[in-house]
Order: sequence, then structure tokens, then C-alpha cells
Amino acid sequence: MNLDNIFKKTENNQSSENKKDIIVSDDNEFLESMKENYIIEGYDKPVLLNKNNNVNYKSYTDRNAKNIIIDFRGSDDLIKETSDLIYYLDIRISLFVVGDIDSIKLQNEVKKLGANYIFFCGDVGGVFNAIDSFSQGKKNGFSRSAKRILILGTKGGIGVSTISCLLSRFISEKINLKTLLIEHSSLSINSDILLGIKSEKSRRNIFDIEYTEIDSAIASTYIKNSFEKLDYLSLDNSFSQSKSKSLMLIKLSEEVKDKYNFIIDSVCSEKFEELYNEYGRIKYHRVFVICEPSVSSIRTYNNIKSKFKDDNLKVVLNSNRVSKDYIMSLRQAKEKIDISDVFQINHESNIEKTIIKHGLEGLNRTKFYTSVGEIVTDLTGKNFDKKYKYSLFK
Repeated sequence: MNLDNIFKKTENNQSSENKKDIIVSDDNEFLESMKENYIIEGYDKPVLLNKNNNVNYKSYTDRNAKNIIIDFRGSDDLIKETSDLIYYLDIRISLFVVGDIDSIKLQNEVKKLGANYIFFCGDVGGVFNAIDSFSQGKKNGFSRSAKRILILGTKGGIGVSTISCLLSRFISEKINLKTLLIEHSSLSINSDILLGIKSEKSRRNIFDIEYTEIDSAIASTYIKNSFEKLDYLSLDNSFSQSKSKSLMLIKLSEEVKDKYNFIIDSVCSEKFEELYNEYGRIKYHRVFVICEPSVSSIRTYNNIKSKFKDDNLKVVLNSNRVSKDYIMSLRQAKEKIDISDVFQINHESNIEKTIIKHGLEGLNRTKFYTSVGEIVTDLTGKNFDKKYKYSLFK
């Protein structure tokens, strides 16, 4: 079964509706029986979707969905299909997987993915009761957590903050997924501009959190909301020698990782060693190394590459200045980078000024927009355009 054909991209005209449960199956009798159970028990009528319809599941957001119940009976690889599906769902949507195999091992594997497995033994009422009990607060012992992304610069002034900020904004505003951006350096001018933060100061009482048992409530006080689905975390440089600033940021963000789809660490070159010293604590879903077409940048990249062998490492080749300022062309630089996944960003002037004046939509006709969009697609599996936003219903 092709999961790409489960849900569909539609124009955003349903934002005012209450969140509903969505039931997906290719069995119409199952769909109708589930709907009857919802009505009998006094719940809102669910949305029914047939898997045979040409709809794209990657377009799903939390805008109208509370729970998604998907019928994977007869699946050849239920774990893979569940993993593929849950990756693209907003972190706040609960996923219930219905299968026809009575297996504790399978149930536990689904739990580890952050979903709930329900064995279908021919009784639709049993499926409904299982969903109801989970929804009433019975925990399964596992939860979904954010995909952690590292944006790492090979030198200063290479566009790390610009790329990190715009990537975060595209994911949160265009794709509608909850995102936390972490600035590991001091609060940069680009972050200030591109995130719309005015007169924001990094939290200073870092001495307190070094010796305090951190929980999600404490961590949340350090987080600044920039846009509806984009939060921001940074700390100033007044930290004790006993703990690194990057470790503090990681410690804080780990406490809130179940609230986000993506956590993006924006790390400049001089902070890399500090982060690397604590790297054993983190597993990154993607590592994007920002390079420029220069010998020093590529040399630093080769050093970085050897330290991230087990991660999904990709390169963003960014022309932050006009081509005549570099001793090699983008083509020559790509030849020297021994990796197949290279995203290329050509130089465009006045990017920051364009955003200040026109917002993100001002980038629509730029090559920068297209290039960052390719990175967004790589991370989320979703393409975005100027005309549509993502929603749930036809």
C-alpha cells in the first residue's frame, strides 16, 4: 500500500471547526460501524476516509485532528507503515493502529514508535473501547518526541543563523509543524530580525539551572514564542565553568521534546567543540553542515564529517557573498565535497531586508526560497507553495 495516497492537501477553509477523530480504512463496513459507535456513545461524529481515495497523508496537521485511527489489517509491514505515517503527523495527534495480528511483541514495537496498537478480533466495539480508554488518559509508557536537527556552520559569517531561522519559519508556518529553534551562540542580529523578536534578551539566571532539577515546567520558562508554532530558546554567556552553555540548552530542550515535531540546534563554528564534547547525549535525525566555496570551509567540513559518521549528514553549500569573492566556484566546491546529498544556495542580496519589508512571502520568487524549500521537503516529506496551506478535509 502506498501511504502517500492516504490523505490530501486542501485549501485552508476549515480552521474554525472543532478537532475531530479521523478514521482511515479500505473497509467501508468497518468505517460505518465505527461511526455508529461514536454516535451511540455521544461523541462527535468522526471523519471517515477511504484509503483507496487519492489523498495525501503527509498533508495532515493538528488543525482539525485529535486522534487518527488507521486500519492496517493485512499490512505486509505494519511497523514500517506506522513509522512512515507517524513521522509526518503533528506531535499532538494521537495515532491508533488497528491490526489483525495478536502479538505482544508487535504491540510493544508500535508503542516504541509513539502509537497505540489495537488488535482487531472481529468486534468493532472492542476497537472503540480501546480508543476511548487510551483517550481517557491511560498511558502506554512511550511518547512521541521531536526529531532533532543540527545546523552546523564551518566558519563564522556563513549564514547559519539565516538558514536556521528561515528553515524553522518555513516548517512552522508553511508546513504547520510545531518547531523549537535553539540558538547556541549569543542572540544574533539575524535571529532578532528573522524571528521577529523585539528587544528580547537571553535568560541570565543560568547559575540557577546548573544546580536545579530541571523539569518541563522550568524549561518552558526559558522558551520564547516567536510565532504560533515556532518557539525560540537561547541563553546568555554568563555561565559557570562547570557546565557548558550548549549542555544547558540541550538539558532544557530535552525536557520539552514531546511538545514539538522538530528541535533545531543552530550552532556556529566556534561552538562546535563545546557541543561535540557532550555529543554522546544526543542523537540527531539530520545534520546539515553549512559550507561556502572556500578551502578553509571545506577543510573544516572534512573534520566535522569524521565525527558524525553515524548520522544522516548532509551539506548545504551557501554562497553568502558574490562569486568573485571566492577563490573557487560552487561547482568546484561540490566536486571537493565527497557526499551525494548537497543542497546549493546561490547568492542573493538583501534577503534580510526583503523579509523585514514583505515577510516570508517576499521570498516567493527567489532562488533562496526554492533552496530552503528543498531542505524542508527533505525533513518533512511535504512540498509547500504560495497558494495553499495544509489542512485536513476536502
